[in-house]
Amino acid sequence: MSGGMGRLGRLAAAWLTVGVVLGTLPGCGRVASPAAVGGATPRQAVGLPASYRVGEPFAGMLGTPAVRVVDWPRITRTKAGVLADPVNLALCGSERHVRHVFGAAGWLPADPVTLGTALKTARTAVLGGSYPTSPMSDLYLYNRRQDLAFQKNAQGTRARDHLRVWRTPLLDQLGRPVWVIAATEDVAIKWGPGALPTHQISPFVDRERELVARDLLSTGHVARHYALQSLPADHQGHNGGGDGYVTDGRVFVLELVPMKDASAR
Repeated sequence: MSGGMGRLGRLAAAWLTVGVVLGTLPGCGRVASPAAVGGATPRQAVGLPASYRVGEPFAGMLGTPAVRVVDWPRITRTKAGVLADPVNLALCGSERHVRHVFGAAGWLPADPVTLGTALKTARTAVLGGSYPTSPMSDLYLYNRRQDLAFQKNAQGTRARDHLRVWRTPLLDQLGRPVWVIAATEDVAIKWGPGALPTHQISPFVDRERELVARDLLSTGHVARHYALQSLPADHQGHNGGGDGYVTDGRVFVLELVPMKDASAR
């Protein structure tokens, strides 16, 4: 019986790949978005040291915070315009530095959704093994899909910590872009809208926000961090799959230490 259930789970995971591809490739239908499931606990954050020395802290950053109000969309949307995951973090820094700090914290960039990566995901789902850079479906802010995507702690194709990152039109006082992030934890696979499987996420999205913040702080690349109120406290919402999540409504803002070579933005 357990063997049969295992095979069904692997087939469902493979079918998940079909759902992601159908919803993400150009000209195709709605993006399958995560759904919430209760009872999950966050995995332990893994802090890794930075791989190179950043520039000296900028004294001006001890003054006025770079971001004082939430001036970006508060909730992401699916390709079809359905509300999805809440924005729960923001970063100030160049794109190169953002990519580096996630790498230093042990987060891996997600592969783009292509036929090849879809087949690799399906093969991993059916045969077992790991795919730590597996692709993820698109969500949207500013009428465009995420600019960057990272994940860690991948357990096959069923569970992982993952996040999507968008560049906003905002700049900090150093002229660096402000990035916003929607971070959630995939915990299982379920049948979603349109009879296609999708990932379930833990409804406790604040825990994933805190895991990401701890990871980035552990690198030594964060000059200052603080919180802004984005959604109402104890906000309860539903993502694109119609499942609920709860959040205290705060966005953690992390200002990265200015780099001596800040030319790449």
